[in-house]
Amino acid sequence: MTRVDTQALRARIDLVEVVGRYVTLRRTGAEYTGVCPFHDEHTPRSR
Repeated sequence: MTRVDTQALRARIDLVEVVGRYVTLRRTGAEYTGVCPFHDEHTPRSR
């Protein structure tokens, strides 16, 4: 995937909506955080 493809995709979809289907997200200021689904952690670190 090229940088142009990535930018076009991000412009077309809402990443919070997509990721939020699989991970519980919490808004922290202007960002969202959530626990990484690939690791056995319990502290939200992914942004």
